[in-house]
Amino acid sequence: MKEFEFKLENILKLKKHQEKLEKQFFANIAKRLDFEKNHLKNMIDYKNFITQYKQEKVIEGIKLRDLKLWEAYIDKINKEISYQEAKVLSVYEELEEARAKLSEVVKNRKCMEKLRSRKKKQYIKTKNKIIQNLLDEKASIIYSCSSEER
Repeated sequence: MKEFEFKLENILKLKKHQEKLEKQFFANIAKRLDFEKNHLKNMIDYKNFITQYKQEKVIEGIKLRDLKLWEAYIDKINKEISYQEAKVLSVYEELEEARAKLSEVVKNRKCMEKLRSRKKKQYIKTKNKIIQNLLDEKASIIYSCSSEER
């Protein structure tokens, strides 16, 4: 009897390759999200530093014109932080979409592997049944030959 051959093996390989690509895509988006979050944290830290520095200058005594410049600069930083927060949210949504797609691809691959496993078990069961029948035939022939000799 020939060896087990899964007729959908090429499709299974394709599903595995697709899963690998989706994992890489997901990892790239996760890296980008980490980068954007880190950038946001740095911007917030910088804003806090600038705000603290401005307060120190106010205590020391600062001209109103310079105070307005500091306030305008802090407002600009706040706008950049808002933009960065939106960017982080956008990348997070992208990550969730990629996670859902990866989950679907993994589910498809596992389904194909279960089908392959079931087909292989069925093949082994059929093969064992054929072998058992052959052994039974052989035993029957040996028994009939030995009973004729007596």
